[in-house]
Amino acid sequence: MGLALEEGLHSNMIFKSKSFKKPHETSDSVYLGEDEIQRITEVNLNEKLNNVRDLFLLGCHTGLRFSDYDKLKPQYMVNDGNLLRLRTQKTGEEIIIPLHPRAKAIIEKHNKNGGIQPISNQKFNEYVKVVCQKAGIDQMTTISRTIAGRKQDFVNPKYELISSHTGRRSFATNAYLAGVPSLAIMSITGHRTESSFLKYIKVSKEEQAKVISNHSFFSP
Repeated sequence: MGLALEEGLHSNMIFKSKSFKKPHETSDSVYLGEDEIQRITEVNLNEKLNNVRDLFLLGCHTGLRFSDYDKLKPQYMVNDGNLLRLRTQKTGEEIIIPLHPRAKAIIEKHNKNGGIQPISNQKFNEYVKVVCQKAGIDQMTTISRTIAGRKQDFVNPKYELISSHTGRRSFATNAYLAGVPSLAIMSITGHRTESSFLKYIKVSKEEQAKVISNHSFFSP
């Protein structure tokens, strides 16, 4: 509305009123647990799908957006290759990510073979579903969507719900479940507030309670 106003396409100022409320719906997306990521790591694939698998695993282990996958190169690795240091394309902010050994090994493997092969986001999202299907990520999963003002449930095999962004969400969720402080994860994902971060990750109330119970505050 604001952009259209600037371009002279309308003169309706109601959207600037304090009483104007834009529709909002909490994202109902999926993430992959560590066991599922392990299954994806071990599945046998051809060369094309293997490249997509490696890119997806890098997302799962670094939390990067798809637009930053081209920075998964040795020149961005510092501290003897144990950290990834770069500026994100979306925000221009510098982030430093501790490199998971699996992510480090993937980057080094592709560097020996001429680097990670580029692929469009559209093709990636098409092929990563095939990768996850072959890895047996096929449990029936229910998600909710609001259509024409009505909440509706849809049931799909989980692999059909996987996209490039699932890797980033999986990284944040698994790090949180492992006990990594929220603020440390947010420094990588770029979330500004803890409330927005907690809405982003996919953790049930029971899982949150388990994370809290592992804190030293609850130790005898």
